[in-house]
Amino acid sequence: MDASNITFIIAAYTVTWIVLLGYLLRLVRKGGRARADYERMAQQRSGEKSQ
Repeated sequence: MDASNITFIIAAYTVTWIVLLGYLLRLVRKGGRARADYERMAQQRSGEKSQ
C-alpha cells in the first residue's frame, strides 16, 4: 500500500463517521421535537375533553 492510499482511506473513514453521527444527531433532535409536539397536542386535547 502506498502512503497516499492510507491517507485517503483514513480521510474517507473519518468523513463517513462525521456524516453518520451528524445524521444521528439530526434524528435525535427531530424525534425530541416530534415528542414535544405530541405531548403538547395530547395536553390540549385532554384539556378540551375536561371542559
